[in-house]
Amino acid sequence: MPVTPGMTTSYIFMITRSANPDYVWGAAVAATCLRKMSDRQIHFLVTREVSAEARHLLSQVGDGLIDRPLLQHPSMDNARFRDNYTKLHLFNLVEFERIVYLDADVLPLLGMDDLFDLSGPLAATFDHGRGVSDYFNAGVLSLRPDAQVFDQLMQAFRLNPRDCGCAEQDFLNWWFGPKLFGLRPAGMLRPLRRAGTRSWQAIDYEYNAIHLADRIADGYDPAGVRLVHEKVWEPHGLPQFEQQWQQAKAELVSDLASRGASYQVGCW
Repeated sequence: MPVTPGMTTSYIFMITRSANPDYVWGAAVAATCLRKMSDRQIHFLVTREVSAEARHLLSQVGDGLIDRPLLQHPSMDNARFRDNYTKLHLFNLVEFERIVYLDADVLPLLGMDDLFDLSGPLAATFDHGRGVSDYFNAGVLSLRPDAQVFDQLMQAFRLNPRDCGCAEQDFLNWWFGPKLFGLRPAGMLRPLRRAGTRSWQAIDYEYNAIHLADRIADGYDPAGVRLVHEKVWEPHGLPQFEQQWQQAKAELVSDLASRGASYQVGCW
């Protein structure tokens, strides 16, 4: 179903390929969980590399698919992150007043609609895993699409001669953050911000609970976590949430079967 006028806000997931079914099921399960706690629209940003069967599955649980071309950095060697620059298309989804983007490897637990009430250009949670202060994780983003910002991001993307290591996350931190990662190539546009300041808003850790097993081991109480950001379809030291994900997937499969739809778990 195409996006229609009047859909001013939406949750967005991104699937760039369907060869690994875990991420397709991850996005589908996460979207199904969101349905239980929100009446907001849910869309999937997909590329032509996503198979017809995977698209059909996503269309069963969401409100529409948004096709965009794959974006890959020419010097990106790490296959794990190679497609992640496709996420830059989020800033050009101007049919929405605001979107909340979620990675496919998440498990929503509590309501997150208040992220749509933010007004700044970008909001995210801190991520100290890269050893850099004032650095955010790009797995959960609340953002305001802006065609001008998208054009500037794309110009900078094309001029940047090398990848910074963590793909679009480093790139977006370079753009919205207070410092550059590496040297600024000659001719690269400067971000629209004052030097030494950041233009992204910090949101609470509970909206994007990364490295949660480590936090729990240090005594953190996960009772208030709204979203677990981990591949909980695999063992990651989070048995409670791993069980919740498997149960949510089983319920989704059962619901699809009741509607006469069935899907292979194998590669597409």
